[in-house]
Formats: sequence, structure tokens, C-alpha cells
Amino acid sequence: GDPTPEISYEDLNASDKGWLSYIGDYGICLIKGAPTEKRAPAQRTRYGDAFDVVQEYKPSHVAYSHFKLPLHIDYLYQDDAPGLQFLHCLR
Repeated sequence: GDPTPEISYEDLNASDKGWLSYIGDYGICLIKGAPTEKRAPAQRTRYGDAFDVVQEYKPSHVAYSHFKLPLHIDYLYQDDAPGLQFLHCLR
């Protein structure tokens, strides 16, 4: 498929037009160089305010495995499903 669209944090702060285009067209956008400080309060989920996405040795669900998951929507069945979900990935 198409490569994941990317935008730098600096470009995002200059204008959100490109970022919103990527979200609308692809449903995903990688923001590179984002700071670690909070920008806004997080919406609480059934997993709490924040949770770590980690690989388990013997996973009980494919979400906790090393397998690549296709793009999907979490919490769609809830009345207050998030409009956007941000994953802050660290290397």
C-alpha cells in the first residue's frame, strides 16, 4: 500500500492544513519530532489515562503480539468514541 504520510512537528505547528489532509485522505499521519510534554488533557479510556502498547511473550490477544495490525478503529462501539487517537511512540 501507500507509505504512511509524515509531517514534522514544526510544520504541523506552522499550519495544520497538511496534517488534516493526511488524516482525511489516509486516516493516519506520522508526526516526527513531537516533544514529550503534554499538549492537552487526555480523554480517559477503559485502560485509564494512558497505557503502554507492548509486546507480550505469550499474548492473550493479537493486539499484544508482534504481528502488524491493519488500520482499524478502537472504541467504535462506545458512545464517546474518540475522534482521533494519538499514539506517542518512543524509540
